[in-house]
Amino acid sequence: MTQLLKNCLFSCAMLVSLAVVEAQELAAAAPVSTARLPSSLKDQLSPYLPNEASVKESLLSSPLIHVARSKKDAGAARVKGIEAGTAEFILRSTSQLRREVNTGSQMPEAMVSIEHPIRTWGKRSMDARLAKETQAFIDIEYEDAMHEGARELMRLWFSYLRALTDQRNANTTYDLALRMQRLTDVQLRLGEISQLNAELTHAELERISASRFVADAQLASSASAFTRRFPSMGLPPNTPADLRLNSSPRLPTLSEPMDAMREEFLKKNHELNMMRLDARRLQLAADRATLERLPDPTFGLFMGRERGGAETISGVMFSIPLPGDSRLYHANS
Repeated sequence: MTQLLKNCLFSCAMLVSLAVVEAQELAAAAPVSTARLPSSLKDQLSPYLPNEASVKESLLSSPLIHVARSKKDAGAARVKGIEAGTAEFILRSTSQLRREVNTGSQMPEAMVSIEHPIRTWGKRSMDARLAKETQAFIDIEYEDAMHEGARELMRLWFSYLRALTDQRNANTTYDLALRMQRLTDVQLRLGEISQLNAELTHAELERISASRFVADAQLASSASAFTRRFPSMGLPPNTPADLRLNSSPRLPTLSEPMDAMREEFLKKNHELNMMRLDARRLQLAADRATLERLPDPTFGLFMGRERGGAETISGVMFSIPLPGDSRLYHANS
């Protein structure tokens, strides 16, 4: 038992020594040192962030933004339709033949009229307000799509960097375990450790090897997820330099009170603004539907020829539907 304890302690000491040596080698091979790091935090984080121009290009060409842009164009056409209304000009033409019973003579007659319904009872101003609120809702919906697309890009980007770092750590751990396996084989041949310790070391090497395969699979999966969503944007083949931020003795103080910052957040939040605009838009739509209980009048002009052109007539016409139960039920539905 004493010999086994000594062997375990010796193996642990050798593993720690190898880890220290490996850490020193990685630190010596690091391309960026603490003294070479830039002073500003933005410059320190820039190796971990994608290029701004490529991000804009990838976002604008992504399927999510294509869908949002199509919805915005369709919404703009819908806004114009709300402003224009549903009323259209109506052209009527009548042709008839007048016959004198006593003489038996026939005289052709014709009449032409043009009509147009007029939006009254405040419907035109209500449509203008509804179109304005609808346009504001469409704009903020597009901005929210851009925001969500940028969030998805950054999430997939850092997921890939995390998988890249895990793969590097898995490879480093595998190299250390492989060196430990070789050292254990030498100790076993010299009789310094037992067969049980050698088998335990070999099992640990197999476990670390399986972990390395898992890290490779996770890296391939994260890279595939990113390139599938943003095919025009490239991924870094290697992890950036080790991040070493300069420590600050104190946290920065808030420049504004917490209440003002909370109000600013609530004011600029896309989801809340969309809900507010949608609520106002739906309320206006309900008020506009209520106005449909009052029918719109129709005005028109007409001209006609009677008695074979011996007489000509012209005038103004006015008509208005009489509201019934159908219009009332449609307005309340």
